[in-house]
Amino acid sequence: MPVIALAAAVLVLLLAVYPPLPVDLAIHDLQRMALTLLAAVALPMMARPARGGARVQVAALLMVMLLALLATPSWTGLALTLSWVGLLAVASAVYGAGASRPVAVLALWGWAVLAMALVYTVRTAAAISAAVPQGVIHLSEIFLGFANVRHFAQLMPMVMPLLAAGCLPPAPGAEGALSHRAFRPLCAVALVAWCVLLWLNGSAGAFYAIALALAATALMAGWHRSWRLLATMAVAALAAMVLVQILNAWVPVLSGVQKTTAVEDAGRLEIWRLSISALAQQPWLGLGPGQYPLQVAARPAHPHNAVLAFAADYGLPAAVLLIALLWRWFSPLRLTRRLRAMAVADARWPVALTAAAYGAFAHAQVSGVTVMPMAQLLLAVTLGLLLAAVKAQDAAPCRRLRRPEMIMAGLLGMALLGTVALSWRESCPAAGAETQPCHQAPSFWSAQAIAKGP
Repeated sequence: MPVIALAAAVLVLLLAVYPPLPVDLAIHDLQRMALTLLAAVALPMMARPARGGARVQVAALLMVMLLALLATPSWTGLALTLSWVGLLAVASAVYGAGASRPVAVLALWGWAVLAMALVYTVRTAAAISAAVPQGVIHLSEIFLGFANVRHFAQLMPMVMPLLAAGCLPPAPGAEGALSHRAFRPLCAVALVAWCVLLWLNGSAGAFYAIALALAATALMAGWHRSWRLLATMAVAALAAMVLVQILNAWVPVLSGVQKTTAVEDAGRLEIWRLSISALAQQPWLGLGPGQYPLQVAARPAHPHNAVLAFAADYGLPAAVLLIALLWRWFSPLRLTRRLRAMAVADARWPVALTAAAYGAFAHAQVSGVTVMPMAQLLLAVTLGLLLAAVKAQDAAPCRRLRRPEMIMAGLLGMALLGTVALSWRESCPAAGAETQPCHQAPSFWSAQAIAKGP
């Protein structure tokens, strides 16, 4: 039941938050509320490793984050900190479900990702068709559901390797619903369409992240386990290039699509310089969770680098602990050992998940993958599934929380919902109020008028 409930919740979240809704909320605020609800539900469903080697590191990280929050308290900071706990809970719940029922969980996630990809394929086709009489395409009309077109690009390194894996023939009788005869052709259509979307989006960061992730995964998994995935991506890219040329001939408006965007260069080198300078003054506990837009720069509201963003919120020790945890679970040496121990027929999805995770890691160094809610969700689920896949050889990969632990987790979920509601009320003042800058480039909420005390 937890497997089905969690996967169904993820599917509903992926599909429900994209269409414009008749509510007076920024789209990413609505997404964040939905993600918060999912995180609160996931907390009592957490699983934990049978071996406790990582527990000390996790406890130390949470302790440092708590100290940073106490040093610079705010409702938004408390909600941001609890949200990180909630994302850890989502990853842990997916890991536990994937370790106990890998076929069912992978099938549900695969179809959820495919459904999301097809929704955007249909939307793109409709937007292009509607733009033909107007003579111009605005990217905001294509990438609906995101305040900035680059926010959509954050999803691509995590989605496209999975679509490519879905195009490959499954092992006989091994993958359940993913062996359905409609799954492969639909994945092929969606993959080609998303290659076109990558061109329309124009995100160099997403492109290079995908390329680097595929190259790294090929080195780790070996040629025999990865060449089919690489070949599928290459064929899809070539098909997309041909499709773009055909569309340019039939629909000349596409030739100028890149000129219609108002997106400007973020000036990352300058942002990083300012972030490092501010962090150097408060290295141990950082600027405080959620305080970056107020203390460094109102726009953009995050440093476009995952390490700098986390260090700015919680300090350098917290960033080092987080990197150590990620290295413990997803280091190239560990993944190489685990992937090469798998049979070629069994390695399709673990290889794709590795490429998705490393694509997210790479893109996170030049974007807000760890800031925007949809990217956070995909990253948490991807890491949970990958951890379950690479720990499949363990005798006892995980176990459920005991009843007292579940009660405490449930109370923590209620606290998460409450603090998120309070932080949104405090950070989104009424129109016309004299506040700190409010804008559509959030580090947590759209409006960055953060209340200083809980």
